[in-house]
Amino acid sequence: MAYNFGTYINFFRDLAEHHNTINYFVFGNARQIIDEQKSSFQYPCLILDIPEISSSGDNQDSLLFNISGSIQILKQYAKGDFAAKEQVLVDTEKLIRDVISYIRKFASFQIQVDSPRLIFTNIRMQIQEAYTANNLAGWIITFNYKYAPNYEFNSNKWTII
Repeated sequence: MAYNFGTYINFFRDLAEHHNTINYFVFGNARQIIDEQKSSFQYPCLILDIPEISSSGDNQDSLLFNISGSIQILKQYAKGDFAAKEQVLVDTEKLIRDVISYIRKFASFQIQVDSPRLIFTNIRMQIQEAYTANNLAGWIITFNYKYAPNYEFNSNKWTII
């Protein structure tokens, strides 16, 4: 199976859609999305942040794309209700652990030739409180994701050959 950036996004979209509690999925710049679209969210929501992408490898056969990505699980709480905020953190921690278990079940942590699974490494989690002005709290996981892009030359797509 050829992996690409769409595979990466769809992996998390599918994750959100198949979880019984996650009610919303969105991909993009989290801060901008929250500022512009917060009222249309159904909580808890999963935000797949825009990743940083680099490559490694010295030739076509060993080229890998390296994605430094993150997802956030956020939920609203009543303004000034610190007990509710603590409960949101407890609830969303359970969800972020569900997300990690999904990644562990359906992804790979080792680079394998012709691996049928996505490759994730260095998964880290932490509390996300950057959106307290919007009464949102939750958890964020950061990770590295790798895939081998398909760069097979197709002469039918070129008029110069």
